[in-house]
Amino acid sequence: MAIGYSGHNDLVQACQALAREVEQAKLAVEEIDQINLAKRLMLGERCEDVGAPELLVRTSGKQRLSNFMLWHLAYSELVFEKMPWSLYNGHKKPGDELFWRE
Repeated sequence: MAIGYSGHNDLVQACQALAREVEQAKLAVEEIDQINLAKRLMLGERCEDVGAPELLVRTSGKQRLSNFMLWHLAYSELVFEKMPWSLYNGHKKPGDELFWRE
């Protein structure tokens, strides 16, 4: 499955939703905080139930988030796997020669 997702757009649409609510007097400016912003992100309240990801494994050796879940990954551990996704089976563990950590 391919999904057209952008972390930047996710944050922008959440801010726009908050602005509309303020404009419609459904929300006071003082009520804009991390919780209210997070609720309006694409994953929204679903992340409230399970929390932010603790770990992101990035395959192919690229060491960047590539505009992916910028808000949610702020405090996650990042593992960069040299192996391409097509060969990755998830059974490697940190410490194996193909893993490195930032």
